[in-house]
Amino acid sequence: MKQGRFVAVGTTKQIRELSSPGTQVVGAEGMTITPGFIDAHTHPASADISELLKVNCDLRTIAAIKQAMSRRAISTRAGQWVMGFKYDDTKLRDRRLLTRTDLDEAVPTHPAQVLHRGGHTAVYNSVAFKLAGVVDNGWKT
Repeated sequence: MKQGRFVAVGTTKQIRELSSPGTQVVGAEGMTITPGFIDAHTHPASADISELLKVNCDLRTIAAIKQAMSRRAISTRAGQWVMGFKYDDTKLRDRRLLTRTDLDEAVPTHPAQVLHRGGHTAVYNSVAFKLAGVVDNGWKT
């Protein structure tokens, strides 16, 4: 590294041949060191739309998520969805997952969805399940 930037990449042997007495050596003990990566997989357009139309659920407690969803439900026309995004269970102080029951309490009369930050999972309330034709057969949460 020179002035905080990588100046070369290669095998340990190749890089050691480039070093001089003033070279800072980092003992990585056999690990691979790489320069920072730029994440080319982004969705700026959909992220902007989500910020405008959905409830930001990047919050630290389930109570805060429920409150945010409930506030949005108050201003949402009957029959319209209440949608949340950026939910991240790993950041919750509650140390538990958001559940259908939580959303039923927060949004009892509208279909509701809270999308996980990763974008591949979501939590829905009972109204949403009913719209999808899924019936309550004694599910727990």
